[in-house]
Amino acid sequence: MKKVMTFAVLAGLLVLCATGVLASTVYFDYLPSGTYEMGVSKESDSYDCSDYLVGVVVPAEKFQFGLEYSSTDIDDDESDITSMQFTGWKITGGYQCFKTEKFELITNLSYLYWKAEDEGEGSTTFKYSPTLIGIACKYRINDKICISGLVDCATSDFIIEEGEDEAYPADYTAARVKYSYFFTKDFAASLGYKWSKLIMHDNSDLEMITKGFTFGASCDF
Repeated sequence: MKKVMTFAVLAGLLVLCATGVLASTVYFDYLPSGTYEMGVSKESDSYDCSDYLVGVVVPAEKFQFGLEYSSTDIDDDESDITSMQFTGWKITGGYQCFKTEKFELITNLSYLYWKAEDEGEGSTTFKYSPTLIGIACKYRINDKICISGLVDCATSDFIIEEGEDEAYPADYTAARVKYSYFFTKDFAASLGYKWSKLIMHDNSDLEMITKGFTFGASCDF
């Protein structure tokens, strides 16, 4: 219930922001049943996960600015409870470097901040705040159908364990692709797939991979 309320409040705030700015887009994506893999090399454990993402994009001539909030729950298979939660913000500035009637290519520079809270015994909080460089594209097949994609890669940064002196170098890569169908000129429903990989360079180079299918919607104002 708390997660639903948080999503509703954030969606409402982003809608209010969008309606006050010319030509803005508000969107959300929901991953109801994804997979979270954590381990070293091929030796990894797999858990169920779910997440949602809500965001707004504001174009300004060849530039665009975006804000996203996301929340991911990692579930304990044995007890069906949330064992870890990732929450984060991403602020993005983009530049339209190529555009035709159907195709658009944008380069992005983003700042990401997230924290991971282990809700098991001996609760631990990790924080990560890298700068991301990325590329996004859209291909409008016709008036009803659009395919879009995004890839982000982090520059070097550190994962910090709260309350500890240790800071671990980390690499982060994320990608998502989305198929959108426009029921009207301004409203679309979407089906997509998202994937992300975080490598924490401790003594074992721990890998964390999140992936799964999403569905969502977007609205232009």
